Amino acid sequence: MSDEEKKTAESEVEKLKEESLEELENYREDGNAENEKMINDARERLNKIFSDLKQWTKDTSDPEKIKAVLENSKENVTKTLQESREKAIEISNSESFRKTIDGTKDVLEGTLGLISEGFKATGELLMNNPAMKNAAQRADERMDTLRKSEGLKRGVDAAEDFTNKMNSTIFGGLRNLLDKKDDGDGQQ
Repeated sequence: MSDEEKKTAESEVEKLKEESLEELENYREDGNAENEKMINDARERLNKIFSDLKQWTKDTSDPEKIKAVLENSKENVTKTLQESREKAIEISNSESFRKTIDGTKDVLEGTLGLISEGFKATGELLMNNPAMKNAAQRADERMDTLRKSEGLKRGVDAAEDFTNKMNSTIFGGLRNLLDKKDDGDGQQ
């Protein structure tokens, strides 16, 4: 990835971070120490997620890892924001604050949708890198080769046959053991 592409990816990650932190600030209740601690803890988690993501975008060029890390980061951000909102409602000292936060559920869903789109756009940006495209194409070609491999298909069929025979033998032996008739000594 070129320096310019890395800077663009870092910039996109930074935008996602800022959007997430702005959303988190909506759950801050003035004068509530427990809320303050919860917000600060959530802020630290978000900063860690984005710090790891930023470092990771510098170090990785594997397209499958890119998809997995971006998806994982998106899920962690979403989870952190949702949990923070729920906790803010739970620990609120003010009924009006609680109702306001509780009423922002649709806003949160919209914000999370925008953040998800941001992660998707960042992934597309990273995947547009020629080196990434080539790696993804090579991976797809390898998968196509595997899908078309007669040897692999025969191996899978043979493994399936062996497993079926093994199951029949094991369970047939168990059935015979359990189905034994009286053998003359009064025991079954």
